[in-house]
This record gives sequence, structure tokens and C-alpha cells, in this order.
Amino acid sequence: MANSFFISELEQEVRKLLFQGLDKHEVWKKLATYDNRDELRFLLNNLPAPEPRRKYLYLNIMLISMLGIITARKLFNLWGFEVFNMFTLFSFIVPTINIYLMREIMLFHRTGFQFTAILMAISLLNAENRVIPEIVFIPIMVAISGFLYFKLYPESSMIKG
Repeated sequence: MANSFFISELEQEVRKLLFQGLDKHEVWKKLATYDNRDELRFLLNNLPAPEPRRKYLYLNIMLISMLGIITARKLFNLWGFEVFNMFTLFSFIVPTINIYLMREIMLFHRTGFQFTAILMAISLLNAENRVIPEIVFIPIMVAISGFLYFKLYPESSMIKG
């Protein structure tokens, strides 16, 4: 499975049970305790079922690739600064957020798709992002992340509080 550095033991167990064919409600009944109810609900609502995950894997890879290209361009542009100052330090914020988003999307976390759609849409307000390839990639990324969000996490599969 995945390295415990990246995901918790409970998430590993939830992923294992989902991949064994149990639906989210069955996993809830099996793993829910008084102490882990909130975390388990969050995890179950934050992870897709295996079938839609497989179905949309290539779209997910395309989304990660576009985000990776944009992040690499931002980091490459930072390389050109000859001095290290506060502006250079603040310029690392966007690539750091993008790397976090790539991690969330690679793990198929619902919040990753939400944040990607919202932050990419907002990023078009910055003039720096209205150049090729960002001006092309960003609307596509907003559309893909929004599409994946609604397809991977239908309301019927959510565990209610």
C-alpha cells in the first residue's frame, strides 16, 4: 500500500476495504468507533470508490501533468533570480501550494479536486497566469477538476453526519 508517511493508518485501512469491494456504508459500519467517527466520516467522504477511480484515472493523470508543468515553469522562473530576498521567498508560495494539490490529486482526495478548481479559477486574476501555457491549461484544469469532483464523489455516496 502507501507509505505511512503520506497517509494515516486509518486511511490505509479504509482504502484496503474499499479496494476489497466494500461500499462506503459497509466500511463505516465495520470501522466506526466512538473515537474515530469524525475522522472516518471525513476519510470516507474524501475517497472515491475504486470503480470511478479506475474509470477516470487518465483524466486524473492529465490534471496532475498540467499542474506539474505549471509548477515546473514557476520554479524555473524563480531560478532566474540572482539574489535571494523577500520577493523570492514569497514566490515559492504558489509552487508549494501546487505541489500540495498534486499530492492530494494523486491520492484521489476530494479536497484536492475542490481546491484545484477554486484556486485555479482565482489564479486567472493574476496577470502572470494569463500567458501561454497557463491561459490554456488553467481553464482546462478547472473543468477537469470540477468534472472529477462531481463524478468521483456523488452525493449518494456521502456518509452523513
